[in-house]
Amino acid sequence: MSTFDWESIVPATPLDQIPGDIQRLRKGFRSGKTLDLNYRLDQIRNLHYVLRDNVEAIKDAVYKDLGRPKHETDLCEVGFLWGEFNNVVANLKKWAADEDVKTNLQYSISSPKIRKRPLGNVLIISPWNYPFMLTVSPLIGALAAGNTVAVKFSEMAPHTSKIVGDLCTKALDPDVFQAIQGGVPVVTKTLEQKFDKIMYTGNHTVGKIIATAANKYLTPVILELGGKSPVFVTKNCKNIKLAAKRALWGKVVNAGQTCVAPDYVIVEPEVEQEFIDACKYWINEFYSGKIDQYNPDFAKIATPNHWNRLTSMLSKSKGEIITGGNTDEKTRFIAPTVVAKVPDNDSLMEDEIFGPLLPILTARSVEEGIKYVHENHDTPLAMYVFTDKASEGDYIQSQINSGGLIFNDTLIHVGCVQAPFGGVGMSGYGAYHGEDSFLAFTHRQTYLNQPKLLEPLQDVRYAPYTKTKRSMVKNLLLVGPIFPRTGSVYPNVLIRIFRKIWFWVLIVAIGAAGAKALL
Repeated sequence: MSTFDWESIVPATPLDQIPGDIQRLRKGFRSGKTLDLNYRLDQIRNLHYVLRDNVEAIKDAVYKDLGRPKHETDLCEVGFLWGEFNNVVANLKKWAADEDVKTNLQYSISSPKIRKRPLGNVLIISPWNYPFMLTVSPLIGALAAGNTVAVKFSEMAPHTSKIVGDLCTKALDPDVFQAIQGGVPVVTKTLEQKFDKIMYTGNHTVGKIIATAANKYLTPVILELGGKSPVFVTKNCKNIKLAAKRALWGKVVNAGQTCVAPDYVIVEPEVEQEFIDACKYWINEFYSGKIDQYNPDFAKIATPNHWNRLTSMLSKSKGEIITGGNTDEKTRFIAPTVVAKVPDNDSLMEDEIFGPLLPILTARSVEEGIKYVHENHDTPLAMYVFTDKASEGDYIQSQINSGGLIFNDTLIHVGCVQAPFGGVGMSGYGAYHGEDSFLAFTHRQTYLNQPKLLEPLQDVRYAPYTKTKRSMVKNLLLVGPIFPRTGSVYPNVLIRIFRKIWFWVLIVAIGAAGAKALL
């Protein structure tokens, strides 16, 4: 595993072929075939069964790329994807249905609705760390929304990119899907083409390049960029041992090569030593007292460059290694390593680690921890708070804006296929999963149908603007505020009822019925 020759595994797409491939997809979209929901569902079904029938080969490929235990691939990729397929197929027709717009009397006669239209031809640039799930999940959403899709697979996971690319090509209509393989020249050539949306999962540096390239055509972009996701362990956490177990699990899965992995720990002084002792205990329990390059339950680092970056970062740290620290360059192995008493300006605290190194900052209060996040790594992709005091959890949540948040666990929010997943600020923008994937690749088009019989009432908008027309606009359209100048902005219940049309219709109906009874 010491060499990394991806082109011998998955040849790059010829550069001169790319413009024609993208043009074919655009022609496929303009054919109109993807507007048919049954066609979309057929494509998604075809994709699912081709992948399901070859899932063992896919897991073998992931192992070749990352040395990841197959159990972790089942847990973190396969299980999620099967749930995502089922969720989309079960709900697509509901998601795609026109929405009625709740509006006022002026527009209700025009029956305003929202139609979910596909954007067109989209590009998905997938990452190497979860090369199955993070490729297929957005692909499902883009197909469900009725788009044609080009996927640029990651050359950093060549075995997985090859088999998943080949299987997608086999399953899907060539008019709607194109696999693109290769490195920087290929992605550069691909970004020269016009797309209707681009999704990129990866690091900040490349994310900025993607956004700049997309700007040429004003193409909207979804960026999933990761960041340094903090773990708070407060003195109000009643089970420090469990907190350490769950925080470590989030770090050691896939050898820490997870965009939402716990990146560092902020622990209060009262529980610092207990947390450190618990980390030692659980690493020993997870790996039966021995963790080296031959352990079958721990993944390897993806490439030599990533291994070199991580080992350099660790060697420069001024913290105290309390467990782990052993490495093997030939197999790209780095043991799960916990580093305590890490200073704020440490090498481990400069950038997202993206590996099995877990720094524990010098102990501090919750307030000091919040200040550190604000001043150094605000808007993380995820945040994990271990506390049993609800008000404290609410306070931390109110102070730090993160893409996602879990109380008393790590990572699991990513697997909730019904909820949106995405970043904020420097951790990216846009969200996907489930219905949010469908909407991410959809244009919500408002449309109305104006009856011709209403034309006499529309005369007020045409010149000449007579005194009568100005009076009508003033009395009918220039409405007053529904909120007072002072006091509570939100009116009380009785006032809200009095302003409802149905209330006055009811009053008139009751009055009419009463008058009829008297007669």
